[in-house]
Amino acid sequence: MIYIELTQKSKDGIAKLAEAGRDLMPRLSQAALHGATLLSSTIGAEEFGPGKSLNVVTGNLRRSLVGKVVRPGDPLIAAVGITKGPASKYAAIHEYGGVIKAKGGKALAIPLSAAKTPGGRPRFPGGPLEAGEKLKTFVVAEKGKPPLICTTKHVAGGGKKVRELVPLYVLVKQVRMPARHWLREGVRKHQGVFRVALREEMDRLVAEVG
Repeated sequence: MIYIELTQKSKDGIAKLAEAGRDLMPRLSQAALHGATLLSSTIGAEEFGPGKSLNVVTGNLRRSLVGKVVRPGDPLIAAVGITKGPASKYAAIHEYGGVIKAKGGKALAIPLSAAKTPGGRPRFPGGPLEAGEKLKTFVVAEKGKPPLICTTKHVAGGGKKVRELVPLYVLVKQVRMPARHWLREGVRKHQGVFRVALREEMDRLVAEVG
């Protein structure tokens, strides 16, 4: 959890408003919601993509990122995160890392470079099943190595076209995901967005009471 300390100007404004008998919490809650929403959209824009904290594959995680007020009282608490939807199942594994295991004796199909676009998106959103529908695929198994789902392509060689093996997916029983701390670091780096929203609302409130 990251705590955002109010500036002295905001504290003085709160004292002034309290003296005037103004009910602060509804207005501050609205300001906090506005700030948290702006913060979530900023993290989505700045922390996803090539070379960023997380790459965009399906976009589910980025679309599911929201800001909300979880406690409207004193202390006022606002949060940014994934609260529901399919992305909630894997948001934590990207944040903290961990092991993903295949279920039911099956295998996880990890896409290799040939199964991705230059931007890192999947060429076959439906995974190996879709790849098999569009290409002639088959499994290659070598002793001591994980199996591969492959296809072939024609390449020039020795004055004629020959077929070259193209690995698409590697099949594994489990995979360890590294901790990326994309959400915590995103909040830390862009918390100024929240501060500005709260400060602007405080300035409006103070101006109203003169």
